[in-house]
Amino acid sequence: MRRRFAGLLIVGLSFLFGIVALTKADSISLLHNPSISLVSNLSFSLVPTSVSLVPNPADQTVWEGVTKAETVSFTFTNVLAPSVTVVSVNANLLVPGTEDMENDVVVSAMVIPSANACEVNGVGVTLGTGSSCSFSVSFIVADADPRDVRNKKDDVGIWTIGATVVYKEAGANLTIIQGATVRVSDTCGRNVVGCPPTPEPSTLLLLGTGLVGLAPMIRRKLHR
Repeated sequence: MRRRFAGLLIVGLSFLFGIVALTKADSISLLHNPSISLVSNLSFSLVPTSVSLVPNPADQTVWEGVTKAETVSFTFTNVLAPSVTVVSVNANLLVPGTEDMENDVVVSAMVIPSANACEVNGVGVTLGTGSSCSFSVSFIVADADPRDVRNKKDDVGIWTIGATVVYKEAGANLTIIQGATVRVSDTCGRNVVGCPPTPEPSTLLLLGTGLVGLAPMIRRKLHR
Protein backbone atom coordinates (compact mmCIF):
# COMPACT_ATOMS: atom_id res chain seq x y z
CA MET A 1 0.00 0.00 0.00
CA ARG A 2 2.76 2.45 0.93
CA ARG A 3 4.67 1.65 -2.26
CA ARG A 4 1.55 2.28 -4.35
CA PHE A 5 0.89 5.60 -2.58
CA ALA A 6 4.52 6.67 -3.06
CA GLY A 7 4.31 5.79 -6.76
CA LEU A 8 1.12 7.81 -7.23
CA LEU A 9 2.67 10.73 -5.36
CA ILE A 10 5.74 10.71 -7.63
CA VAL A 11 3.56 10.57 -10.77
CA GLY A 12 1.37 13.41 -9.50
CA LEU A 13 4.34 15.64 -8.67
CA SER A 14 5.95 14.94 -12.04
CA PHE A 15 2.73 15.88 -13.82
CA LEU A 16 2.44 19.10 -11.79
CA PHE A 17 6.06 20.13 -12.48
CA GLY A 18 5.51 19.42 -16.18
CA ILE A 19 2.55 21.79 -16.31
CA VAL A 20 4.53 24.53 -14.54
CA ALA A 21 7.48 24.10 -16.91
CA LEU A 22 5.20 24.17 -19.96
CA THR A 23 3.46 27.33 -18.77
CA LYS A 24 6.80 29.01 -18.09
CA ALA A 25 8.13 28.11 -21.52
CA ASP A 26 5.00 29.48 -23.21
CA SER A 27 5.21 32.75 -21.29
CA ILE A 28 8.84 33.18 -22.32
CA SER A 29 8.02 32.57 -25.98
CA LEU A 30 5.22 35.15 -25.88
CA LEU A 31 7.54 37.77 -24.44
CA HIS A 32 10.49 37.18 -26.73
CA ASN A 33 8.92 36.02 -29.99
CA PRO A 34 8.70 39.12 -32.24
CA SER A 35 6.48 37.32 -34.76
CA ILE A 36 3.40 37.38 -32.53
CA SER A 37 0.78 39.06 -34.74
CA LEU A 38 -1.09 40.66 -31.84
CA VAL A 39 1.92 42.74 -30.76
CA SER A 40 2.67 43.81 -34.34
CA ASN A 41 -0.90 44.84 -35.08
CA LEU A 42 -1.10 46.91 -31.91
CA SER A 43 2.14 48.72 -32.67
CA PHE A 44 1.02 49.56 -36.22
CA SER A 45 -2.29 50.89 -34.94
CA LEU A 46 -0.64 53.25 -32.48
CA VAL A 47 2.47 54.26 -34.43
CA PRO A 48 2.53 54.03 -38.25
CA THR A 49 5.92 52.35 -38.49
CA SER A 50 4.89 50.53 -41.65
CA VAL A 51 4.90 53.75 -43.71
CA SER A 52 6.87 57.01 -43.87
CA LEU A 53 6.19 60.57 -45.01
CA VAL A 54 9.28 62.67 -45.77
CA PRO A 55 9.32 66.39 -46.76
CA ASN A 56 11.83 67.90 -49.19
CA PRO A 57 13.16 70.33 -48.22
CA ALA A 58 12.47 69.72 -44.55
CA ASP A 59 13.61 73.26 -43.65
CA GLN A 60 13.78 76.30 -45.93
CA THR A 61 14.05 80.08 -45.64
CA VAL A 62 11.81 82.27 -47.81
CA TRP A 63 12.24 85.98 -48.50
CA GLU A 64 9.32 88.09 -47.20
CA GLY A 65 9.11 89.97 -50.50
CA VAL A 66 8.51 86.84 -52.58
CA THR A 67 5.83 87.45 -55.21
CA LYS A 68 4.87 83.87 -56.13
CA ALA A 69 3.84 80.68 -54.38
CA GLU A 70 6.64 78.45 -53.15
CA THR A 71 6.48 74.68 -52.77
CA VAL A 72 7.60 71.76 -50.65
CA SER A 73 7.28 68.15 -51.78
CA PHE A 74 6.39 65.10 -49.69
CA THR A 75 7.17 61.43 -50.40
CA PHE A 76 4.86 58.77 -48.97
CA THR A 77 6.47 55.31 -48.80
CA ASN A 78 5.14 51.88 -47.88
CA VAL A 79 8.09 50.59 -45.88
CA LEU A 80 6.88 47.30 -44.38
CA ALA A 81 3.23 46.54 -45.13
CA PRO A 82 2.30 44.02 -47.86
CA SER A 83 0.03 46.68 -49.38
CA VAL A 84 -1.38 50.10 -48.51
CA THR A 85 -3.89 52.24 -50.41
CA VAL A 86 -3.97 56.04 -50.22
CA VAL A 87 -7.40 57.30 -49.13
CA SER A 88 -6.75 61.06 -49.11
CA VAL A 89 -3.95 63.65 -49.14
CA ASN A 90 -4.29 67.06 -47.48
CA ALA A 91 -2.15 70.06 -46.53
CA ASN A 92 -2.52 72.67 -43.81
CA LEU A 93 -0.62 74.92 -41.40
CA LEU A 94 0.29 72.63 -38.51
CA VAL A 95 1.79 75.29 -36.24
CA PRO A 96 1.05 79.07 -36.29
CA GLY A 97 3.95 81.39 -36.96
CA THR A 98 6.24 82.24 -34.06
CA GLU A 99 8.66 85.12 -33.57
CA ASP A 100 6.66 86.92 -36.28
CA MET A 101 7.66 90.44 -35.30
CA GLU A 102 6.30 92.31 -38.33
CA ASN A 103 3.28 90.19 -39.29
CA ASP A 104 4.74 88.14 -42.12
CA VAL A 105 2.03 85.60 -42.82
CA VAL A 106 1.88 82.27 -44.58
CA VAL A 107 -1.54 82.76 -46.13
CA SER A 108 -2.39 79.23 -47.21
CA ALA A 109 -1.08 75.74 -47.90
CA MET A 110 -2.66 73.39 -50.42
CA VAL A 111 -1.85 70.23 -52.37
CA ILE A 112 -1.13 70.98 -56.04
CA PRO A 113 -3.50 68.71 -58.03
CA SER A 114 -1.18 68.50 -61.04
CA ALA A 115 1.74 67.48 -58.80
CA ASN A 116 -0.07 64.79 -56.81
CA ALA A 117 1.04 61.30 -57.87
CA CYS A 118 -0.59 59.74 -54.78
CA GLU A 119 -4.06 60.35 -56.21
CA VAL A 120 -4.95 59.75 -59.86
CA ASN A 121 -8.25 61.29 -60.99
CA GLY A 122 -9.23 61.62 -57.35
CA VAL A 123 -8.52 57.96 -56.54
CA GLY A 124 -5.68 56.99 -54.18
CA VAL A 125 -2.97 54.70 -55.50
CA THR A 126 -2.09 51.30 -54.02
CA LEU A 127 1.54 50.77 -53.01
CA GLY A 128 3.31 47.47 -52.53
CA THR A 129 6.19 47.00 -50.09
CA GLY A 130 8.99 49.46 -50.87
CA SER A 131 6.90 51.54 -53.29
CA SER A 132 6.28 55.27 -52.90
CA CYS A 133 4.40 58.21 -54.36
CA SER A 134 4.96 61.95 -54.05
CA PHE A 135 2.94 65.16 -54.00
CA SER A 136 3.72 68.87 -53.74
CA VAL A 137 2.26 71.49 -51.42
CA SER A 138 2.22 75.18 -52.35
CA PHE A 139 2.20 78.01 -49.83
CA ILE A 140 2.02 81.78 -50.12
CA VAL A 141 3.95 84.26 -47.97
CA ALA A 142 2.37 87.71 -47.54
CA ASP A 143 3.70 90.70 -45.64
CA ALA A 144 0.98 92.72 -43.92
CA ASP A 145 3.18 95.83 -44.16
CA PRO A 146 4.94 96.16 -47.57
CA ARG A 147 7.20 98.89 -46.13
CA ASP A 148 9.07 96.17 -44.21
CA VAL A 149 10.84 95.15 -47.42
CA ARG A 150 12.07 98.67 -48.08
CA ASN A 151 12.92 99.49 -44.49
CA LYS A 152 14.86 96.24 -43.96
CA LYS A 153 13.22 95.58 -40.60
CA ASP A 154 14.49 92.62 -38.68
CA ASP A 155 11.49 90.32 -38.76
CA VAL A 156 11.40 86.54 -38.88
CA GLY A 157 8.40 84.23 -38.98
CA ILE A 158 8.66 80.47 -38.46
CA TRP A 159 5.87 78.27 -39.80
CA THR A 160 5.21 74.55 -40.19
CA ILE A 161 3.67 73.41 -43.47
CA GLY A 162 1.95 70.11 -42.78
CA ALA A 163 0.87 67.19 -44.92
CA THR A 164 -1.61 64.50 -43.89
CA VAL A 165 -2.02 61.15 -45.63
CA VAL A 166 -4.90 58.86 -44.74
CA TYR A 167 -4.20 55.33 -45.96
CA LYS A 168 -5.80 51.91 -45.69
CA GLU A 169 -3.78 48.99 -44.34
CA ALA A 170 -5.23 45.56 -43.58
CA GLY A 171 -8.77 46.94 -43.84
CA ALA A 172 -8.21 49.81 -41.37
CA ASN A 173 -7.88 53.53 -42.12
CA LEU A 174 -4.73 54.98 -40.55
CA THR A 175 -3.19 58.47 -40.63
CA ILE A 176 0.34 59.81 -40.83
CA ILE A 177 1.19 63.52 -40.44
CA GLN A 178 4.48 65.24 -41.21
CA GLY A 179 5.60 68.88 -41.30
CA ALA A 180 8.19 71.01 -43.07
CA THR A 181 9.63 74.17 -41.51
CA VAL A 182 9.36 77.46 -43.42
CA ARG A 183 11.22 80.51 -42.11
CA VAL A 184 10.23 83.95 -43.38
CA SER A 185 13.14 86.39 -43.57
CA ASP A 186 13.49 90.03 -44.58
CA THR A 187 17.11 89.51 -45.65
CA CYS A 188 18.19 88.03 -48.95
CA GLY A 189 21.23 85.84 -49.08
CA ARG A 190 22.53 82.41 -49.91
CA ASN A 191 19.90 79.64 -49.72
CA VAL A 192 17.04 82.13 -49.27
CA VAL A 193 14.18 81.22 -51.59
CA GLY A 194 12.44 83.92 -53.66
CA CYS A 195 15.16 86.58 -53.58
CA PRO A 196 15.45 88.79 -56.68
CA PRO A 197 18.40 87.79 -58.89
CA THR A 198 21.70 89.51 -58.13
CA PRO A 199 23.54 90.90 -61.19
CA GLU A 200 26.78 89.08 -61.97
CA PRO A 201 30.07 91.07 -61.86
CA SER A 202 30.44 90.78 -65.64
CA THR A 203 26.99 92.30 -66.14
CA LEU A 204 27.87 95.21 -63.86
CA LEU A 205 31.12 95.73 -65.77
CA LEU A 206 29.32 95.94 -69.10
CA LEU A 207 26.81 98.37 -67.66
CA GLY A 208 29.59 100.58 -66.29
CA THR A 209 31.44 100.55 -69.62
CA GLY A 210 28.26 101.59 -71.43
CA LEU A 211 27.72 104.50 -69.08
CA VAL A 212 31.31 105.67 -69.57
CA GLY A 213 30.79 105.58 -73.33
CA LEU A 214 27.63 107.65 -73.07
CA ALA A 215 29.27 110.34 -70.93
CA PRO A 216 30.95 112.28 -73.86
CA MET A 217 27.71 112.29 -75.82
CA ILE A 218 25.78 113.68 -72.88
CA ARG A 219 28.44 116.33 -72.30
CA ARG A 220 28.25 117.51 -75.96
CA LYS A 221 24.50 117.84 -75.82
CA LEU A 222 24.73 119.87 -72.66
CA HIS A 223 27.28 122.26 -74.22
CA ARG A 224 25.05 122.80 -77.22
